[in-house]
Amino acid sequence: MLLLRLAAAAAALAVAAAQNPDCACRNDTETCCRDDDTWLCCTNTVSSCFEKEGTDPFPSRCCPRWMVGCDVGSVGCCDPSRPYQRRVILNTSTATPAPCPSSAAGNSVVTFYALVAQGHLPTQAQLTVYSMTGQGTVIGSRAVAGPAKDWYDGFRGQSTPLFPFDAKRVSFHFASGDTDTGVGLYTVNATDGSSTRVALNPPVQGYPLGMAYHSETDRFIYSLLVNGSYVFHSVNVSSGQQTPLGSTRMGESEADPSYYSGHISTIANDGRTILRLGYRNVSSQSVSGIGFATIGGANATVVWKELSADKTQFFYSIARLPDRDSFVSLAPSLATGSFAVVSWSLTAEPVILFKFQNAFPPAVSGVGPLGYVATTMVNGGFFAAMVVSYASNVVQEWSLITLELSTLTPSTCPISPVLLRYGTSLSGFGASDFSAVRP
Repeated sequence: MLLLRLAAAAAALAVAAAQNPDCACRNDTETCCRDDDTWLCCTNTVSSCFEKEGTDPFPSRCCPRWMVGCDVGSVGCCDPSRPYQRRVILNTSTATPAPCPSSAAGNSVVTFYALVAQGHLPTQAQLTVYSMTGQGTVIGSRAVAGPAKDWYDGFRGQSTPLFPFDAKRVSFHFASGDTDTGVGLYTVNATDGSSTRVALNPPVQGYPLGMAYHSETDRFIYSLLVNGSYVFHSVNVSSGQQTPLGSTRMGESEADPSYYSGHISTIANDGRTILRLGYRNVSSQSVSGIGFATIGGANATVVWKELSADKTQFFYSIARLPDRDSFVSLAPSLATGSFAVVSWSLTAEPVILFKFQNAFPPAVSGVGPLGYVATTMVNGGFFAAMVVSYASNVVQEWSLITLELSTLTPSTCPISPVLLRYGTSLSGFGASDFSAVRP
């Protein structure tokens, strides 16, 4: 994944530190991140420095601004809103390629869109939208142009968060804070790669930590951390006009479910209940489950509910069925790490729907999982996900898995032509809305 460049840069800078103990960072755009042994430069608009503390197994490091420093995993940077990295070895010895059925995804007219960040060098990196059939056949690719391209150029080739998909407009949305002009809403058209930026009104300053698109109300929701509180905003995606939803207090420690509540994973059907899937204690990746709160006014109470399914590790993703508060998640097997598909709600216990034998997160050999997977629901008819499958015990390839919810009919389709196996990370995933032609 692109964030591996940070590890390579850290190694190179460690050598430089031995020769020159002084940081050589650009004072206007970078922050020196150092400990007793190493130093490196964090790009202020992209990353934050997390210094080595006590028995922390990781050196001082630059983590993306939507992540936090943690003392577990493969790189020591954790995303509170969804799993990104872990320090476990996947058992892929029994993973075998499966033929992609002609009926994959249940409806051949559905088009899937994957927004990816790719490129082996920061100067060559770009955002690209790939469109594909339910059989994983790529039918188009478009480099992102316009304001979103300009924004990503400043990312210097690093991975991005997962951006919400808007099936109505066939677009990806994300918010980002610009130092001079405040937070803006970016939209990437998945059909042609063009993009726009709309200034939010009234204007606000800050760095959005969590974001989601709520299809039922056609609103984009995001959060900012302001004076110890997460403040949530609801945005009209066409005009940029925004209204405050309310806030939650950050809390004093990770034991408080509100501590990371601004890191949104999705929004409930009512358009006001925010949900965060992952670990309550992010720094140690412990106490897995879901945190949720109905926002209205100041300091909404956040509740934590532990989630578990038989012989699985924890829940890796979250997709909500349209017009209801039922969810479908991926959960890695305890035995192999391959994903099972799990159905659940805030009031019902999880039920395993199907166990895939060759569906994994991206991983680095000998290190463990590193990178996002992405999921979506298509008109409530079937579940789909971008995952990694193995063509052999060691060769990874991006694949599209689907599961018809009514018949529990699965499919696993490697994406063809093959997306770059190395140097490609997901920035978003979604499907076209063909509700008019589906039963």
